[in-house]
Amino acid sequence: MQKITKSLSYVIISVITLIIVLPCISFSQTVKAEDKQVNIQGKFYEFDEDSEYELAKLDSINEMDHKTIGSVNVSGAINNTYTKSGVTAFEVADGEVLSLKFTYDDTLKKAGEKEWHLYKDSAKKVDTKALNDKVAYGAILLQTSFDGNRWYTNYSKTDINGDILFNDSAYINDLQLINGCYYRVVLAYELQTRTDPTKIKIFGWNVANIPDNIYKKNAEVYEFYAGYKEAVNDITTDIETFSIGEKQAVVADNGYYKNISLDSDDPHLGWDIGHFTIGGFTSHTKTNNGEEVFLKNVGDKVRLWFNMTEGININKLNNDSDQYINNDTNGYDQSLNVPMQNFKHGALIIRFTDYKGQKHDPIIYTNFLEALASPGADTKVQLFEEGDYEVSLDYEIINTNWLDRLYNYKIAFKFQIRNSNTIVYPQDLITGSYLANDSVTENGFKLDWAKSRYLDVNVKLSQWTKGANGYTEDIRYNRTAKESDVYDDTGIYTITVTNPTTDPYGNNPTVKKIYVGSDNVLIASMNAKNAAYSINDISNLVENEGYKISNNGELIPPADATTLETTTITTTSEALATITSSETTTTIITNATITQKTSTDAQSGKKHRAPIIIGILSVAIISVFIIRKKTKKSKQ
Repeated sequence: MQKITKSLSYVIISVITLIIVLPCISFSQTVKAEDKQVNIQGKFYEFDEDSEYELAKLDSINEMDHKTIGSVNVSGAINNTYTKSGVTAFEVADGEVLSLKFTYDDTLKKAGEKEWHLYKDSAKKVDTKALNDKVAYGAILLQTSFDGNRWYTNYSKTDINGDILFNDSAYINDLQLINGCYYRVVLAYELQTRTDPTKIKIFGWNVANIPDNIYKKNAEVYEFYAGYKEAVNDITTDIETFSIGEKQAVVADNGYYKNISLDSDDPHLGWDIGHFTIGGFTSHTKTNNGEEVFLKNVGDKVRLWFNMTEGININKLNNDSDQYINNDTNGYDQSLNVPMQNFKHGALIIRFTDYKGQKHDPIIYTNFLEALASPGADTKVQLFEEGDYEVSLDYEIINTNWLDRLYNYKIAFKFQIRNSNTIVYPQDLITGSYLANDSVTENGFKLDWAKSRYLDVNVKLSQWTKGANGYTEDIRYNRTAKESDVYDDTGIYTITVTNPTTDPYGNNPTVKKIYVGSDNVLIASMNAKNAAYSINDISNLVENEGYKISNNGELIPPADATTLETTTITTTSEALATITSSETTTTIITNATITQKTSTDAQSGKKHRAPIIIGILSVAIISVFIIRKKTKKSKQ
């Protein structure tokens, strides 16, 4: 009764402890960035009626004496909001992009003639940007800049009269967010209002009323910055880098396909538009056909940069005003399966092939050379995971000296990204925990490849059956693994992993063993402390020698054997101590090893050595006899 009461008190204390502690425990979990919508604060400019909306010539004003023509907001997976260079900035979740929306307000269009109302502007330019048509009742421009100073117009529309949603990669894309990019929406429009008419009188008679109209132009600028968490353009000096690709002349208007040599009068001879650099890998090698392979470890971020040659002016190439990057309106790429479209001022094309050999649709960045940051700056292009990549920068040069002549060029190259790991991670099917080598589970497991898609993984299942002659092994299969495979059959699994990129001959495999089941003998065989024993050895120790197996597979010797061994050593030590107490020689016995220390001279040692040895042997013989006798009795 006393024991029950004591146990019950332990249970009550445990429950009370859990009630107190559980509310205080903080359970961590991965939180995905939520989609947010943020209104962008605008800056306002006021110009005279003859201006062309030159933003750089005027300071912005705090407010206008009329309503705005609309509002601008951004939405998407925004992790953080902060301020950069005086504008609102957004940290975007990796791999996500933003949407941008202009919401039109028709208040100014519907306003009366004695209020400020929209007036049809005949201008065809906004802030030095030539438009395809007149501003009319308002123009909108979406512009981007990598440095906040040099702006490129991604989109323009005149005579606006409704909402506009920018959710296409042509407007906000990962190339911009990888580098970090400034965005601005510019709204330009002209306003008119009518005051009381001026009266014309002759000899006191009112002969005419001349309307008095006032005009002005306004611009609304909504600017913000956005980028991924590690949106840094410059190539840091603490990473491995490799220069890749070189310019190649191709037949003009032939899909950038057929290579040709640069003639002596070629306008591109002797200078380069820029060069590509790959960085962030751990090491690199080459395939048998000479293709570059970049190896990455966990935490490595492989990136591609393009550096436009310092001093390059795409409108005056090689300081020659007769040659410039042409607007390639009918560009296409045969090699990368890109159909005819407007490449504008150069198109960067990247095509990815995954580990299944599937070629994905190419990513196309048109107008790449014009949209770059200032020449000499590094522009990060993309982050790369495992796979095969084809890259081509296609651009067209026109030479207008005498007769217009077109020249086509490309900087094209291929490379592979591979993980250098030679490891897969067994994961328990029920608990989700990762299993170390020689682990045991009754639940079964699967393999987490950790995105290493190019490993050679082999799994062998050995099932052991106990019979009259002990345990026998039956190899059920020995086959290549798939990432979707589940391993829940009873048995010992041997997982062998090789990396054909770093170890093409498989000389340095990683091997792991996992036991699925509950057989104590097989569990003990997985324990590293029992490596010297075979499965049948362990079975024999348990069945015939009295050994037991702990929960973690350790072999526990029988209790009587342990007691007997201790008693024997103690008895022997006491006997020897009695025999040698009158001598100057001290004898130490440890695990049947005898060490003698003598304080007398050599001759004295020789005189006393014989009786001592005889005494020791006598005690040893008597001890063995006693042990054997006790052992027989215990067995009976």
